[in-house]
Amino acid sequence: MSDAVRRGLRSFLWAFLGSIVSSGILSAMAVEGVVDWAAVQKVGVSALAAGITGLISWVMNSLEDRDVVPQLVRK
Repeated sequence: MSDAVRRGLRSFLWAFLGSIVSSGILSAMAVEGVVDWAAVQKVGVSALAAGITGLISWVMNSLEDRDVVPQLVRK
């Protein structure tokens, strides 16, 4: 797995976990014991946004690794 793919997946994972935590769906399930399907749909939209974030991260990392675009921070 290339470094750009690994960093893109990591970006997706953090954005996805952040969307779940910030949605409040976990605390609502713990308190009420039922699943609010409207909230699940909202988390699905957040997951889609996380996927787009991960995809953009992967594209930018790939372009930076190939020196197509300059890196913001040099290693």
